[in-house]
Amino acid sequence: ALGADACEIYTDVLGVYTADPRLCAKADKIENITFDEMMEMASLGSKVLQIRCVELAMNHNMPIRVRSTFSDDPGTLVQAESGPLERINVRGISHTQHEAKVTVRRVPDRPGMVAKIFSKLAAAQINVDVIVQNIADHGRTDISFTTDQADLKRAEALVSEVAREVGAEGVEVDGAVGKVSIVGVGMMSHPGVAASMFEAMRAANVNILMITTSEIKVTCVIHAIDTEVAVNALHTAFGLDAPVRY
Repeated sequence: ALGADACEIYTDVLGVYTADPRLCAKADKIENITFDEMMEMASLGSKVLQIRCVELAMNHNMPIRVRSTFSDDPGTLVQAESGPLERINVRGISHTQHEAKVTVRRVPDRPGMVAKIFSKLAAAQINVDVIVQNIADHGRTDISFTTDQADLKRAEALVSEVAREVGAEGVEVDGAVGKVSIVGVGMMSHPGVAASMFEAMRAANVNILMITTSEIKVTCVIHAIDTEVAVNALHTAFGLDAPVRY
């Protein structure tokens, strides 16, 4: 409506970083990032920009420059995809530490079981994130999902009720899990990125509990206590560590 060419957002940091500097001392400022990458990072735990802000900018192809109120540094430019941006496999590492995992054991493997579980949660306004269903074994399967720690008690009670109704064998919860994600549009054209992530996690002795992917991200659910180790291991493995400045 204003006919502006770009939007500048001033904050207390220099821009968008490759990881949370509070967790990763070698995090570096990103010079350029695509709308899609920024959307993923915001949804996965990065706090610099809200998802709605990036969504509006992307819908109107309005570049955003994130910069500090207290510095002349040019900050980070968030814009549409371009060739040079796609050459980088992984743009950044995002994480969350306040997640919980719920597993419904030995659910009867027949139509409607998944709908019963998640309809109950939806009616209670409980958001779920990562969902994994195992391969059926003798007509039974396990269904796991993650949710916010604050919703764990309600989720456990509701899912336990459904488990009894459908004849599942029980519900298990883990109230201390986190998520670590790698994000980058370059993943679409570079094979082996996920394998490199899993190898870095193995080398850091971080156990992976669940995995979910999209075209430009891979997310692993891990024990919350391992989050800092995982973020730093992945940051180094994908060459994101800031150069030493003398």
